Amino acid sequence: MLEKDSDKRINSSKLKEKLEPMHLEKKFSSGELNEKGNAAFNKEEYQEAIQHYTEAMKFNPNDHNLYHNRSISYAKIGQFKDSLLDAEKAIILKRDWPKGYFRKGYALEQLKKYDEAIRAYEEGLTYNANNESLKAALKNCKDLFKSKIKSLNS
Repeated sequence: MLEKDSDKRINSSKLKEKLEPMHLEKKFSSGELNEKGNAAFNKEEYQEAIQHYTEAMKFNPNDHNLYHNRSISYAKIGQFKDSLLDAEKAIILKRDWPKGYFRKGYALEQLKKYDEAIRAYEEGLTYNANNESLKAALKNCKDLFKSKIKSLNS
């Protein structure tokens, strides 16, 4: 026996009523989760910030800012390898963004990979030659690298 269209609508609405309570929990947007991450970061709750940025990435995996923000958070808790990975992902997503290179350079510097950090800072400066943060970081890193070379030669 064929089911009438009105019966299908009734069955469909009954199914919808059954399923709705399963979706009552609040869902956050990528932007809201990023804001929660920023708030946690500003309170120096870096692990919590990382969790919020990670959740936001599930909704918006191509947002370079989320990787940048998580990179900073990882750096704040001394996880420089994770910081580097996120900085590199931010660069992949937005190649001409100097902040990504700054994050990458900083992580490499903390990992004592001064020559690679110098290259990251220099590459960032190709996209914005007037970026004072990159200029200062490059100078500082070059000084550290010279000190390292000097101590090895002593």
